[in-house]
Amino acid sequence: MSQIIHEYVVKYGILAPMTRPEEQHLVKQAQLDAQRFTALYLAFVDEIYRFIYFKTSVKETAEDLTAQVFMQALEHLTEFRYAPGARFSSWLYAIARNKVIDYYRRHKETVGLEDIAERSTPETATHHVDAQFQQQRIHVILQLLPSPDQEVLQLRLWQDKTYSEIAQIVQSNAVAVRARYSRALKKFKQFYLQHYGQTD
Repeated sequence: MSQIIHEYVVKYGILAPMTRPEEQHLVKQAQLDAQRFTALYLAFVDEIYRFIYFKTSVKETAEDLTAQVFMQALEHLTEFRYAPGARFSSWLYAIARNKVIDYYRRHKETVGLEDIAERSTPETATHHVDAQFQQQRIHVILQLLPSPDQEVLQLRLWQDKTYSEIAQIVQSNAVAVRARYSRALKKFKQFYLQHYGQTD
């Protein structure tokens, strides 16, 4: 393992959130030496995979699209520039979002609510049955929302993105994203109450 990867893993851990300066440092190093891109890959692969898996619910598809995201990022890394408020991670999410859109355009896949419930069940037996049931409920309700609402809720709640970061990903502005998030959350709660009678 290269020295930069080792230093990053030791100092921050793979799952530790990266600050903008740390991210910039890794991007600059990778722009100078493509072999150092591995550190960026390790830092973001899990969250990009989760983002794509959440949208596709198919492990193999999520793995393939995640690989495509990082291939494209590596190919175009020298074109990436930091602007005020810009993040490399937001750029990756934008690429991932576009890959998912392209995937669905090519496959014209329609997924029924029953399929979502089946595929959203956690694979490990260690998860509590109530958690599985709740996760199924959440996925079912999310599928009732328009795709842009699903996306903003996922990025804000599950990926812990700021409104500014989400705005970069969906190519909007932070004020519009905040308003969409508020409306989407309200709709989600209304649908949940209509279907299940309570918000756990």
